[in-house]
Amino acid sequence: MRHVPPSSPAFLLIALLAVCPARADQAAAAPPTPAQLQFFENQVRPLLADNCFSCHGEKKQKGGLRLDSADAVYKGGKDGPILSPGHPEQSKIITAVAYTDKDLQMPPEDRLNPDQVAILTKWVSLGAPYPAGPIASSTPRKSKKRIITDADRTFWSFQPPKAVTPPQVADVAWDKNPVDRFVFAKLAAEGLTPAPEADRATLARRAYFDLWGLPPTPEELDAFVNDPSPAAWEHLIDKLLASPCYGERMATHWLDVVRY
Repeated sequence: MRHVPPSSPAFLLIALLAVCPARADQAAAAPPTPAQLQFFENQVRPLLADNCFSCHGEKKQKGGLRLDSADAVYKGGKDGPILSPGHPEQSKIITAVAYTDKDLQMPPEDRLNPDQVAILTKWVSLGAPYPAGPIASSTPRKSKKRIITDADRTFWSFQPPKAVTPPQVADVAWDKNPVDRFVFAKLAAEGLTPAPEADRATLARRAYFDLWGLPPTPEELDAFVNDPSPAAWEHLIDKLLASPCYGERMATHWLDVVRY
């Protein structure tokens, strides 16, 4: 082997590689993708919440292990890390839920079914993506009774409604509805002018998308556009609000909260 002088750049490079060998598993993990986080929220978090948080959550941490935050999961418990991201076969959490080690079986009762084990295995294979965030405080409140102060009572939602006279507006076309007059007055105060009034077809499409999340059919659009009734708009809104489609549209705002 050819001698490499200690002062040469090649010698320094060899020494550095000897001390700090490059390893793929030590590379910085890529941030989780939106699809991976969605998989966690839809599949993994509900599973952990239903089966694990009672013993490894905010109120109790058996074995020093907590599973309800990213930092805690990656840290592990008293016996060390439970995850080897990307390697489920090396991860204690998979060993535990798969019951492959008689001394490490979790949950100790109500064993997870194969589909649930497969979900956790896939999660670890993806690199164990977990949304970053602080652990919720486990410090008990001194009192469960909420004390409402005088300052709280001044909040707008606690104030009794009062009759207010709509402002006068310069554009008589905006005098169709008292609410519109408030909007026009605020725009005028900001030096803005209203956008042109939408035609009937545009108006109907906006209403359908806002209340149903779907466009009107050509027949529904033609029916509204050609309705000669002065109350055609009111009839359309009543129809949209009375439909189950409106409830389905509004439900999308809270389904994620209840982990549907």
